[in-house]
Amino acid sequence: MPVDLVEVESSNIAKIGYDPETQTLYIKFKGGSLWSYRAVPPEEYQRLAEAKSVGKHFAGWIRPNPRYEAKQIVETEEEETS
Repeated sequence: MPVDLVEVESSNIAKIGYDPETQTLYIKFKGGSLWSYRAVPPEEYQRLAEAKSVGKHFAGWIRPNPRYEAKQIVETEEEETS
């Protein structure tokens, strides 16, 4: 994955990241799973990053949007290093 993830304040989401070249959003959940969402415009990533509730914004605007192709990259991470 060519992008750094930044920690966010959320009860469900641990980190988010964005690759503007490919318009791919990365979401790492607190359970360890990592997902990518393709065709996400930079403005949508900015709204997510600045949202009062990152989790609510993701659940309301990104996850249900059929234009954003979702793909699970990592199911869980048992040996996470920080």
